[in-house]
Amino acid sequence: MGTLYQTGQRDPERIHHHRGMLRRYVYTARPPAGDYILRPTGLTWGIGRSNVDGSLMQMTAGEREKNVALGTLLMLADGNGADAWETVATGSYRLVKRYRSEA
Repeated sequence: MGTLYQTGQRDPERIHHHRGMLRRYVYTARPPAGDYILRPTGLTWGIGRSNVDGSLMQMTAGEREKNVALGTLLMLADGNGADAWETVATGSYRLVKRYRSEA
């Protein structure tokens, strides 16, 4: 990926070019069993794991920083070969990262 510079400037302004395909988000109303889900719990963030019956087993709670909770979510999902999801609305989830093999 290259960086282009505008000519005639003392401190050149970087212009970044994006190569590749446009990323499309994946949404679902029910993540597959065993996947990890990041969700807000009031003023903090929690991580749960989806069950076969659609319920959620709470794994962690009380993390104040979303980025820390997101890092934990990705670590858990990667370690177990499960996908990582984030709650975007009641009953709606967005795929954060896919670790589950397609085969």
